[in-house]
Amino acid sequence: MRRFLYLFMMMSFMLLTLPVLAKGSASRIDVSGPELSDTVVLTDPAVLESLSIARLEDFVSGSIEVPFVDPQKHTYYELSRYTEVSNGQSILWDTVRYYPDPNGERGYVHYVGMENGWSEYDNHWFRVRDEGEAAMQRLLDRQSKTVWERLSNQFAQFVANVMPEARLISLTTQDFTSFP
Repeated sequence: MRRFLYLFMMMSFMLLTLPVLAKGSASRIDVSGPELSDTVVLTDPAVLESLSIARLEDFVSGSIEVPFVDPQKHTYYELSRYTEVSNGQSILWDTVRYYPDPNGERGYVHYVGMENGWSEYDNHWFRVRDEGEAAMQRLLDRQSKTVWERLSNQFAQFVANVMPEARLISLTTQDFTSFP
C-alpha cells in the first residue's frame, strides 16, 4: 500500500511539473534599451537557450539584495521573453531587466514578472549566470558594431557630399572596426 501511495504521489508530481518543464527555451526575445537604436528581436535557438528563463538569471543561488543600481542612472536592457503556444503563435511569458555590472563582473537581473500571472520570482533580483552574461555581452558587442558601422557609413556619405573630391578616399566599415 505504501508503494502504491508513493508511486501515486510521484506520478502526480510529474504530471503537475510537466507543463513547467515543457516550457523550455523562449521562442522569441525582444531586447530594448537606451543604447540600442531599435528593439532587437532574437530568434536564434542558441541565443534563446542562453537567455531563457532560469538560464539568464541564477535562480539556483536564490534572490539577492537589491544591488546598488539606479534605473535613472544605470543602463539596463529589458528582455521580453515569449513562448510558443499550441497554435504556433508566441505569447509574452515574462519580462526581466538586465543591468551590466559596472566593474565587468556578472550583471544583475531584475525579474519584473510574468505576464498574466505571478511567480515567487516577481520583483526579485538575481545575479546573471555565466552563460547568460556571455550571451548578453555577445549581443551588446554585435549591436554596438552595427551602430558603429551605420555611423561610419553615414560619415563617409557626409564627407562625399560635402567634399566631392573626397570621393577619392575609400572609407569602408573595415577601416573603423579595429577601433576599441
